[in-house]
Amino acid sequence: FSRLRFSGKKYGLMALLILQMFPASMALPAILGVAYELPWGMDNHAFLIIVMCGASAYNIWLMKGFIQGLPKELDESAYVDGATHGQVFKKIILPLTKPMLGVIFFFSFIGTFGEFVLSAALLKDPSMKLLVMGLKSFMDKGVATNWTLYAAASVMATIPLAKLFVSIQKFVATGLVAGAVKE
Repeated sequence: FSRLRFSGKKYGLMALLILQMFPASMALPAILGVAYELPWGMDNHAFLIIVMCGASAYNIWLMKGFIQGLPKELDESAYVDGATHGQVFKKIILPLTKPMLGVIFFFSFIGTFGEFVLSAALLKDPSMKLLVMGLKSFMDKGVATNWTLYAAASVMATIPLAKLFVSIQKFVATGLVAGAVKE
């Protein structure tokens, strides 16, 4: 969307903006309809990854803005040297987008990590349940909920996110501020 010119580009961008207005839970009936038709069923990691990545309108918009901030002179010089569109993307644009890909990965991971509605509806096998479903089980005891145990489990649940953030902090910091200074 950011480098190539094609018919329907304006309408595609408008569709992405409109898609961002709807919550992922609105697509649940359609997702369940497709899931029941699949031969391998819903209880596998591949299906869950596909569903979670399906709501990526925000990520596409974020990447589009980042790529628009890259200097077009890099593309033009590669075209002068005889590079194709695929080579420009693979050899120039993709390596430069690593910081933003790190940001998108982190945001997508956080969104998937804390997803409750889709995981409750899609995953039926107890061994496939996500962490949020385990946290919910602490509250299923009604009046006798042990809030101390629930709070401790919630804090423990943030440890993987904190470790992930520390490991990709460099990418997140550079990706979020990249393109913020106009030259």
